[in-house]
Amino acid sequence: KTSSVLGYWKDTSTSITTIDATPGYTKYVIYSVGPMTVAAGDVVSVHFQRQFGQTGVPPIMVAGGIIAATSATALDNASSGFIGQIAGWAGSNLTSLEGGREVATRTGSYKFASAASNVYINAVYYGQALTGAGGTGDLTLPTGNYGELTAVLESGVTWSQTTAASLPYNS
Repeated sequence: KTSSVLGYWKDTSTSITTIDATPGYTKYVIYSVGPMTVAAGDVVSVHFQRQFGQTGVPPIMVAGGIIAATSATALDNASSGFIGQIAGWAGSNLTSLEGGREVATRTGSYKFASAASNVYINAVYYGQALTGAGGTGDLTLPTGNYGELTAVLESGVTWSQTTAASLPYNS
């Protein structure tokens, strides 16, 4: 059986220039692609990358994930129209060792259980100044082409999935 590419989407433009990290944990849609129409069994493969900077004093945590939803403004599984999590929530801390810069990346794929129209893929990010370690300030998104979200939708994909790690030998 041969798979077919149904569409390709790319977003390199965002109006977000600052992520509130004090008090923090406010989620923002950095990039969104869509709308797309999907059939049951279609698979979307997604890649996100973005450079982040900071104001203030490190450390500041930057974290995010990628979701599928029927809204370009959906933030997480509590949002109306949430379909599924494509890339789980993960983060890292910006410190002075990196010069206060971080390039965050997320990748993932998602198999749609049912057909849907007006589907969007959203890259969602948030931050937190680690005040207990002396962190202050907010996250910044440098202007210019410092990031992107791409999505490829395919049908007829053979999907294999595991939920447990399997080592080839005893360690």
